[in-house]
Amino acid sequence: GDFGGLGSDFAVSQDGPNIKVGGDGIFDLVVNPGAGTAQVVETLGGGVSGIIGGDEPGPEPEPVTGWNIIGLNGDWENDILATQDGGKWTAYVTANEATEFKWRKDGGWDSNYGGNMVALGEPFEAVAGGDNIKVDAGFYKVVLDTEAMTITVSNGDVWSLIGVNGDWEKDIDMVLTDGKWVSPFTAISGEFKLRHNHAWDDNRGGDMTALGEAFAAVAGGNNINVEGGNYIVTYDPEAETIKVEKAVRGWNVIGLNGNWSDDVAAVEKDGVWKVRVNVEADTEFKWRKDGAWDENYGGDLVNIGEAFPAYAGGNNIKLSAGYWLLTLDLSGAAPMLMVSDGTVWSLIGGFNDWAGDVEMTLEDGVWVSPETAISGEFKIRKNFDWAENRGGDMVALGEAFDAVAGGNNIKVDEGTYMVYYDPANEKITVVNAKKVWSVIGDFTGWTEDIEMTEVDDGIWVSPSITVESGGWKVRFDHGWDVNRGGSTPETIGEFVGAVPGGDNLGLKGTFQVVYNAHNETIGTLGWGVVGKISSIADFNWNKDIPMNSVEKGGGWISSPIYLTTEDEIKIRWMGGWDENRGGDVVAIDTPFTVSPGGPNMKVPTDGLYVVAYVPESEEIAITKWFWGLVGDFNAWGEVSDIFMMYRGNNEWVAYNQTLPGGWKLRMSSSWDENRGGTFVEVGTPFNAVPNGDNINVGDLTGFTVIYDQEKETITIVK
Repeated sequence: GDFGGLGSDFAVSQDGPNIKVGGDGIFDLVVNPGAGTAQVVETLGGGVSGIIGGDEPGPEPEPVTGWNIIGLNGDWENDILATQDGGKWTAYVTANEATEFKWRKDGGWDSNYGGNMVALGEPFEAVAGGDNIKVDAGFYKVVLDTEAMTITVSNGDVWSLIGVNGDWEKDIDMVLTDGKWVSPFTAISGEFKLRHNHAWDDNRGGDMTALGEAFAAVAGGNNINVEGGNYIVTYDPEAETIKVEKAVRGWNVIGLNGNWSDDVAAVEKDGVWKVRVNVEADTEFKWRKDGAWDENYGGDLVNIGEAFPAYAGGNNIKLSAGYWLLTLDLSGAAPMLMVSDGTVWSLIGGFNDWAGDVEMTLEDGVWVSPETAISGEFKIRKNFDWAENRGGDMVALGEAFDAVAGGNNIKVDEGTYMVYYDPANEKITVVNAKKVWSVIGDFTGWTEDIEMTEVDDGIWVSPSITVESGGWKVRFDHGWDVNRGGSTPETIGEFVGAVPGGDNLGLKGTFQVVYNAHNETIGTLGWGVVGKISSIADFNWNKDIPMNSVEKGGGWISSPIYLTTEDEIKIRWMGGWDENRGGDVVAIDTPFTVSPGGPNMKVPTDGLYVVAYVPESEEIAITKWFWGLVGDFNAWGEVSDIFMMYRGNNEWVAYNQTLPGGWKLRMSSSWDENRGGTFVEVGTPFNAVPNGDNINVGDLTGFTVIYDQEKETITIVK
């Protein structure tokens, strides 16, 4: 149809013109088939909707994984997603009328289960490839138990909590007990509501006056607000009331600051319970279990920081004012107690809504945060209080800057970081905790890393960069301990050996840098394979598997890719859609003609393939013609072979290899075609013998393997 503007209805018709929005952005497309109209509106959040015309494919949906339900209400195309708890998969479904369904795995039919249900609520055998499961109209809870190999279909009537910890997508089912719906012990912060059968048609909220006091359950009422903690939520549908009670479980502290009514919750790890407390004046306390006195511990504190015995029903523990870390250690033969300095620094900021501090740990006098996903602004503060906090002005990642009392919020781009605070010198350092390969060079003044993305195992691709002068390299983890250089490629798509600590590369222009960690090559993205490739996690139509040019532009060949019959691919130039090629696959190993904007390519059988493209003849072959290294170093194929790069003239190469023990070459990751031989010395070719002896180069490291397929020789060079 002819687009009429954002938010405005326009007519759509069968085979009508492609819809052109006229601007970049993320949009939702709303279609009214009955009226024959559509609207394009700016996305309202959550998912991403794409409208892409012509032959350019749009973003693919996330692949369906795990066990899910298919066929309900006659829909045999779209899986109803289930949730996993150990070996059990659970889905709540609504049957609009009498219908049939099955369970299937990963959105395909290779693994599926059916069976014959006898009665609601009774488990029945899950039969591989069995009969469709029949149900009448209704709301059901369906459970697949992959350990017992049973399926249970039961009445799905349930009340649940929604909104817990800010998650308004995941329901926490309540349990019906004596006519009342009760939640399990659940940690809740912020707001939540109750809803019926995982839908908003029937929901309850209300205004809580106090913990432990029942309040009116209002249909469609206000969200229920609680502070962070552990609670039990009870809904009485007859009285239409809700009650939220504090849940006390495990070992906790009681008596601090004279309060013998409310337990202070501790946290357990490996049998050790810990809690940080702020004591206002001299006080006494004890440890007790599950909020009761049946089991409790006391003892006699001697020195701060020293462990002392915990006695069942022992003396109250005396403590002076201060900020303390209290510990109950039940991991040993006898229970022990300890009181130590509880001072702690923590991270707080927009990434956690300025609440729920991320604790740092003291290491050799420096406070260190765990790896933390941070975006925007943050600060560090002492003892979870704003009375003492630090900020400052960061210059660059990895560089220490002044920690200023009450200073400016620290600003970072979205990423994963570790934060170091040195109180002796009042310095803060922020480092990138995500260990990635990156590009750095004269084009950034050697101060800023351009991070690369791992598009497939061991294959890293940078965003587009522009190099006008000077050189560049790739390095790991933003440091110089591990870096790669090499000789300078002459053209886009040419790959060279990646040399540890090697020379700066001098290629100029605008391009995307590629580093292949398997065959240790560096190059740039020219032609690349793009599409729906289910074997690669998170791969989509916006990522490219790089192809390397053969004989400097005479042809192009990809690294091996596992493709299924459901996958669809094309090739495109330099990560854009201005130049792309597609065509109809004739057969594996048989070249076929491709055309600009041609159809997506699909393989006839699942397998590991390379894609080879010859621009001069506009032909592509999808083939198993590739060689790799296999041996003791990868348990003879328990992990992927090291795939060699084809550089033309019948030569396959893998640079900078260290292959301890025995190893061989094999074709297509199969033993049908393999080569062995007897290594003589570096630089001297030796015969590549079909099914020959394992190759062993002793303690040689960092060498290049060259296989000449025409001469049937293997050469090891340094």
